[in-house]
Amino acid sequence: MKRVKITPKKPLKDDALDRMHSLIVRGLFGNRCVVCGETQKRLHAHHWVGRRYKTTRWLIENGVCLCHNCHQELHDMPKFRKDVERRFIGTDKLEQLELKARRGVGIKVDKQEIKEQLQEKLKEVE
Repeated sequence: MKRVKITPKKPLKDDALDRMHSLIVRGLFGNRCVVCGETQKRLHAHHWVGRRYKTTRWLIENGVCLCHNCHQELHDMPKFRKDVERRFIGTDKLEQLELKARRGVGIKVDKQEIKEQLQEKLKEVE
């Protein structure tokens, strides 16, 4: 009798979810930087709350579309960042995201469920 090797299902990579999240966020903002209106330069999906927090990493409300230059300025200039945050997400919403991120530390997320949710949202944006 021939032995059949059964390989476990490969875990879903963060990169695949990051790409979907980025496409959705950029699409929701019309593939346009919310700060300067740029459409031709490399566009990024900036995370209001850092990517290291898995519970908020792929939430659509945790992203905004920025061109490369504005994204760089946002990280380099705290006063500019605060101004952009105030205009585009607001203090209350940002605090809610930060709280959700901190509460989720150590909680395992269901990446398959997140993938399905992102795929549905991607269909709406396209």
